[in-house]
Amino acid sequence: MISLLDVILAVVVFYFAVSAARNGLLKEVFGKLAVILGVVFGVYFCGLLSPYIRKTVDFPILDYILAFMLIFAGVFLLVKIVQIILGGFLKGEILGSLNHALGFFFGFFEGMIIVCSVLIILNAQPWADVSRLVDNSGLWQFLRPALSPSVEFVSSRIVK
Repeated sequence: MISLLDVILAVVVFYFAVSAARNGLLKEVFGKLAVILGVVFGVYFCGLLSPYIRKTVDFPILDYILAFMLIFAGVFLLVKIVQIILGGFLKGEILGSLNHALGFFFGFFEGMIIVCSVLIILNAQPWADVSRLVDNSGLWQFLRPALSPSVEFVSSRIVK
């Protein structure tokens, strides 16, 4: 039986799959990678750059913020340049189609991660009784064996 929750979750998965197929695997992966690596490198290395900025800007926290922003921007641009270089190889008819097809599967996987996260949170949270909503979901019934350990883990760590 298909419930309203199933329809909503299917729309989420479909949206991510179609969006990623339109963009292609390369753009999807490198778009996320640029942000993630920018944040990671910015957090880890802003302390090394901030003393040099502090010589110019004498404001206690501003030197760290500027150092983070500079490192983030540099890493982001570097990843995007690599994306453009690799994208040049995927301009052909066959490889371009493969890029978009693989993007669809990447988006489907990404959408399923979000759907699974929503189902885990809905089942783990103690504040609202959503059992009727979730128990009528065919998708939850299908994914329950795989997600139950995660639901137990999350619910054991939520302050009730």
